[in-house]
Amino acid sequence: MRNLKLSYIAKINSLSLSQKDIISDVKYLDTSNLTSNTIENFQYFKMFEDKLPSRAKRKVKQNTILYSTVRPNQKHFGILKNLDFSSILVSTGFCTIDVDEDIADPDFIYYYITQDFMTKKMQGLAEQSTTSYPSITPNDVKNIEINLPNIEVQKKIGKFLSDIEWKIKTNSKINDNLFV
Repeated sequence: MRNLKLSYIAKINSLSLSQKDIISDVKYLDTSNLTSNTIENFQYFKMFEDKLPSRAKRKVKQNTILYSTVRPNQKHFGILKNLDFSSILVSTGFCTIDVDEDIADPDFIYYYITQDFMTKKMQGLAEQSTTSYPSITPNDVKNIEINLPNIEVQKKIGKFLSDIEWKIKTNSKINDNLFV
């Protein structure tokens, strides 16, 4: 087991919208639309007809982890999977975390950094900020220390936790339909 900083195993905020990018139909994800790995909804914009939110600047890809820099205790975080990433932009209120999959498993990293003890630690840092509301910085995210087992163990743990989360969400949907 190795103790490593997140900056060693992932790129933080590495993909941003540039003037060269042409995305006609934008699906925008704000921090308030993602909680505990559940996307409530996307906001839709036509790039050349609508005014995009000023914070719609970050691009994402498969397995990008989103972690809100504002009020970590509200759990506005998730890991993106199986979406059309060519049209998605997310708020600069998120830190985007793109894990080097040769070193670490994205699911393992996601579940590690979103455990209650880590959320409390990040909230503690946020409350020390000098802004008008509790917030963390990308450097706070980069400096998260992770006890990293070997990659095979990470993959097993990440898959196990991902499968459990999927099962819980599936059961919740079934339960919701019982009352419709």
